[in-house]
Order: sequence, then structure tokens, then C-alpha cells
Amino acid sequence: AIGNAADDLTLITTAGDIVGGAGAITAANLTLNAAGGIGIGAAVNTTTTGNITLTTAGNAAAGNITLVESTALNTTRVPAFTTSGTGTQVVSLTSTAGPITLGAAIGNAADDLTLITTAGDIVDGVAGAAFGGTVTAANLTLNAAGGIGVGANQAIGINTSGTVTLTSGGAVAGGDILVSDSGTLSLGTVTTAGASAQTVTVTSGGTMTIGGTVGNAGDAVSLTTTAGDIVGGGGSIVPASATLNAAGGIGIG
Repeated sequence: AIGNAADDLTLITTAGDIVGGAGAITAANLTLNAAGGIGIGAAVNTTTTGNITLTTAGNAAAGNITLVESTALNTTRVPAFTTSGTGTQVVSLTSTAGPITLGAAIGNAADDLTLITTAGDIVDGVAGAAFGGTVTAANLTLNAAGGIGVGANQAIGINTSGTVTLTSGGAVAGGDILVSDSGTLSLGTVTTAGASAQTVTVTSGGTMTIGGTVGNAGDAVSLTTTAGDIVGGGGSIVPASATLNAAGGIGIG
């Protein structure tokens, strides 16, 4: 282990990676800057109260970031992660305490992004229809022990160019999923806790392509496009209760 809760800590490699081990990093504000990647092979475990700033320079997978935070994580605390290497990097951020709150924008259009809670929900940071922070990624994975977009703050706002994969583990309404993409959407696998019924609501601002298995048999699924069609892409909608509402057509092409 390294650091303490009262101090700010910066770790830098001018060559190579920053990798996880048996210990954890404790800090108020934490900066990790690697010439390669962060958490390559083994996630970096952290306990922080302030900002987490992450920078990598490795190309493709060599510049990936995998970090596991032991406290609740608001994206206002991740003011930036920078991946300057060529190709696509995968950034994975986990909160073991939950929730992950989207209080500020996170991500970029070039990288893949995964947000995980092993306890609690993934929630928006602003009450009502406005988004606290939009999640931007090429391919996006949201995996919550509870629900996604649950509670008074409503839907998670996303902006993606690749596939969106959604998983919730909460029981009944605690595992509901509510997500809204600002543009076209490639919807991959959507998985809920199979032992109880959840409501899955997905909206896109452009054509929605169903590329994976959506929902479980007991779920109620609602898919809406405010512009464009809802089209098949090799996937299927499993629940008996499904509402499809397209600004264009359904099954076009």
C-alpha cells in the first residue's frame, strides 16, 4: 500500500506501465501518468476522496486503463483521462462501494469505456430530464450491481459510435435500465436479473440497430427513436412485453 487520505499523490512512469498488485493507493487527489498503460494485467486499486487524473501513452491495448475505486465515484472526480497512444484504448472504471454518479461528462469518442459498480447503481447526477454528464465512447459497457438510470434523476445520457452493452443486477425496479443516446445507437446485449421483472427503456436520437439479445422473459422493454428507424442487426428482443416506437419505420432494410 502507498499514500494516505490526507495527502495528494502523483505516480509517473517515463517508461512502462503502472500496474496493480497486492496493495492499494490511498490519496485525496490522485494522478497516475504512465508511458504505457494503467492497470495492465492487474487493475490498480484506489481509495480517494478528491480528483482522479489518469494519463497513458501506450498504443492500442498497451495504453488501456483499468482502475478499481473503493469509494462511491462521481464523474466530477474524474475531470479527465487522457490516452495519447495510437489506436483504441479501453478504459474501465469500477466502484466497489457504488454508486457511480454521472455528475459531469466522461469519456471520448475514440476510446471504449466500461463503468462498473459491484455495489449500488449507475445514476445520473441531475434531477429531472437534464443530464448531469453525458458518457461518450466508441463501444460502451455499463454494468451495475443495482440499476442503470434509476431514481429521481432518470436516464443516463450517452453518445456512442459503437456497441452499447447494458447489465443490471438489482431486483424488480431496483434493476431497471433507463438510457438515452443522442444519436444513432447500436444496441448490444441487455441483461437484467432473471429472477424478477425489470423495465428496460432505451431511447436514441437516430436509427437504433438491435445487435444483441435484449432483456429477459419477464421484463418490459421499451425502445424509442426520436429520429430514424428501429432495425434488426442479428439480435432479438426476448420479453413478452415490448414496445417499439420509431420516428421512422420498424424493421426497415
